[in-house]
Amino acid sequence: MDLTGADAITWYQSSAEARRGFCKHCGSQLFWDLEDSGRMAVAAGTFDQPSGLRTVGHIYMDDKPDYYEINDDLPKFPGTSDGDIDGDQSL
Repeated sequence: MDLTGADAITWYQSSAEARRGFCKHCGSQLFWDLEDSGRMAVAAGTFDQPSGLRTVGHIYMDDKPDYYEINDDLPKFPGTSDGDIDGDQSL
């Protein structure tokens, strides 16, 4: 993955453990970084199309608003999946 425009990213410390990266121009949230974990989540909408991404599961189902219907057979987790779902993708 290539990241261009890094000078247009600003970080906000959203908790003691995590920070979020935003576009300085439009305010879009781009990243979520759990500090000291070695992992960073990138918002799927950040990637150019076609992205080649596919949904492999649903996380934080216990926090899902009642107006969302998720009617597929993908794995569903009450919180985070805490790891690998299908061997090559993690949530």
